[in-house]
Amino acid sequence: MEDSSPSKAIISTDAVRHNVARLRQLCGVPVMAVVKADGFGLGAERVARAALAGGATELGVATCEEALALRSAGVEEPILAWLIHDDAPLADAVNGSIRLSMTSVAQLEKIANIAATQHRCAEIELELETGMHRSGAARSDWEELFAAASDAENRGSVRVIGVWTHLAGADRLAYSAALTLLDEGLARARR
Repeated sequence: MEDSSPSKAIISTDAVRHNVARLRQLCGVPVMAVVKADGFGLGAERVARAALAGGATELGVATCEEALALRSAGVEEPILAWLIHDDAPLADAVNGSIRLSMTSVAQLEKIANIAATQHRCAEIELELETGMHRSGAARSDWEELFAAASDAENRGSVRVIGVWTHLAGADRLAYSAALTLLDEGLARARR
């Protein structure tokens, strides 16, 4: 059957590279290019390489499997995987120097144990729930997560690279509320 839809997507890696360079220029800070879901259906490796050529300093993907596929393709830059499911290949991720996002003490302890077994130091980020209600450590669990991260860092099994959140929306009210909570979380994490 012939497709009668006049819609089509034409992807320009030159445009990806240009847009990342422009974003970095405007923001003046390092840029993580998110290439989850096979680069949003455009080819993760293709989009990743274009974004890195434009000045992205790291990549973000949803799963360990996506991150490991990029590593297997020869991507050496830092890659963050933020959805850690029960069957995730965590040992492979730690061994492949994939940065992992932690949302609970149980996850953190699992990663710390894997890293210790491999005689490695896993890079992690701590995700805080600030309104998305889909992932991230609940506000009531922040202190325990920060303490566990500090303990694991002192043991040399993890290195906390950052604390982040997934914004629930782009409207000012939701955005402002999330940033207020994130600021609170960052202040508590620094203690």
